[in-house]
Amino acid sequence: MGKKRILVVSQHYWPENFRSTDVCQGFTELGYEVDVLCGLPNYPKGEWAEGYHFFGPRKEVHNGVTLYRAGEIPRIFGFEVYRIVMLDLMCAIVSLCATSCP
Repeated sequence: MGKKRILVVSQHYWPENFRSTDVCQGFTELGYEVDVLCGLPNYPKGEWAEGYHFFGPRKEVHNGVTLYRAGEIPRIFGFEVYRIVMLDLMCAIVSLCATSCP
């Protein structure tokens, strides 16, 4: 039997300072293979952390934990309205598709 695997889904992960990083590293120390699906780091300022941008990096390994970074729009001035409008538009499209299906 191979290593046991864990998938953690969290908006925040290293280099942002959140407890999920410590928990996942603890699992790797116990022998688990850990994958994390998270966003690109932009907390708390709403700006990309150094070395990150909209296009990535999308996959990296940190202390034995494999990170898969999903795209997101940071919370910088001017983009908040864009995010709200996009969310509303996506909800409207999903609602229309759901009501149009037989």
